[in-house]
Amino acid sequence: MRGSICKKGNKYYAVLAIGSKRKWIKGGDTLKDAERVLNENLPTVQDGTFLDIKKTTFREFGKIWLESYVKTNIKETAYPEYSFVVGRLARHFNDALLQNVTGAHVQSFIAKRMKEIQPSTVQRETIILKQMLKYAYQMGYTKRNPGEFIKNPRKPKKEQSILDISEAYRLLDHINPYYRVAVLATILTGMRANELWGLRWDDIDFTNNVIRLQHSLWKGKLYEAKTATSKRKIDISPTLALDLKKWKLQCPATDLNLVFPSRDGHPVNHNNFTRIYFKKALKEAELKPVTWHSLRHTNASVRIKSEQNPKYLSEQLGHSSIKITHDLYGHLFNDAEYSRAQVAKLDNTFYGR
Repeated sequence: MRGSICKKGNKYYAVLAIGSKRKWIKGGDTLKDAERVLNENLPTVQDGTFLDIKKTTFREFGKIWLESYVKTNIKETAYPEYSFVVGRLARHFNDALLQNVTGAHVQSFIAKRMKEIQPSTVQRETIILKQMLKYAYQMGYTKRNPGEFIKNPRKPKKEQSILDISEAYRLLDHINPYYRVAVLATILTGMRANELWGLRWDDIDFTNNVIRLQHSLWKGKLYEAKTATSKRKIDISPTLALDLKKWKLQCPATDLNLVFPSRDGHPVNHNNFTRIYFKKALKEAELKPVTWHSLRHTNASVRIKSEQNPKYLSEQLGHSSIKITHDLYGHLFNDAEYSRAQVAKLDNTFYGR
């Protein structure tokens, strides 16, 4: 036995004997509370794994985590979102001691937020909260990770908004001519907006018809791609390569050597572009009001119709796993036209000897 129970005033304490020192831990208002605290800590004292955890509030640790982990491990463009979410979490958990946060508290937060906002936003907040709690455990701020067994909330699956090929042509016919090649490149490569506007001429290998994505554009600044899936190679068709060569002869010269700068030679502000040019083109072409990201889904749809290998498709789109590709576009692999084509391939391979 390396501990005892003492009473000070109206409170009971578990007193642990750690070497030549005594560690007093508040047990509560009753003897039973103190016994529970003592029994929880005694095994770690006896086997030498006891952690003398510094009392840190959730709010205080949020600041520590942002400075010591997020700033050095998360891309700069994501930092504002992390900071905003941590601030919201701090308001919910208030000044509770981090070591007292339990899985039940985490689950309660998720349930509350599910009633207030979209499931996709709750999912993102939950992911950040779990990252934070895992780091707290790894760094010795807590004895256990209260987020370890918490499942991310499910968000309802939405069918992706996709333009078919004829609709894509109508969009190209109505988009401002200056941006036509940019829209065409998005439809034929599936690049994300920040990847498209951050593309440099140095990133295009016309000898091998390959785009090597190295950067992304955010708030007018180029940032180096960090992950293997964002820093990737995209194959381009000879037809798109020819259109890009023609565009290069007209493209304004820029300090950043951008493939698709604005008319005045500056980096494109994507929100302004979609508001002024993209939405206008959709309306003039009498198309459904899809988002710019729908062009990426359109690219996936065209790739599937052309029966590209799912693994190759996943790599071209920059998904971290083929599971993500299947979750997003699995229904397109299962349509009747695609299925008939796959069966015909089987027939041709087996009987076409």
